[in-house]
Amino acid sequence: MSLAETAKKRKSFKEAGDFYMELDRLYPYSDKSRKALVEAMKSYHEGTELSNARLSAKRYLMLYPKGPDAAFAQYMVGLSFFDAIVDVRRDQGAALHAVREFQKLDLEYPESSYSSLANKKLQISYSQLAGQEMSVGRYYMKREAYLAAINRFNIVVDQYANTIFSVEA
Repeated sequence: MSLAETAKKRKSFKEAGDFYMELDRLYPYSDKSRKALVEAMKSYHEGTELSNARLSAKRYLMLYPKGPDAAFAQYMVGLSFFDAIVDVRRDQGAALHAVREFQKLDLEYPESSYSSLANKKLQISYSQLAGQEMSVGRYYMKREAYLAAINRFNIVVDQYANTIFSVEA
């Protein structure tokens, strides 16, 4: 544990996360392991090791689905996808995954304080998806493929009515 915390102080977040995961490996199913997984999530996320943060969070959820930090772990899974969202003109797979994981958090842990944080990020993810549909629709408009453009705009109106893009669509 002290090696991980030393690495954290040096801002070597990936190294700290690796040390915490090693602690989980050495002491499986213990309180040390549970706490180490939570710290690994935080360290990896702080070091922008999003896939490692997601893996440690999913491991926590697999081992301790009703544990005291399960809602936080579910939030971290969604946040790891949310932080990977890029420009609306790019692939929105991360936004789709973030929506799925934040909805799962809201469904499984509705009383959690992380649920309200997730709802804010969920709205941003919906806007991102709507923005991508609008971007593709505008592309089709320029190419005079009006039916394809209308289909994209209808998706925004039907599925993302609460976003800023619904008025334009």
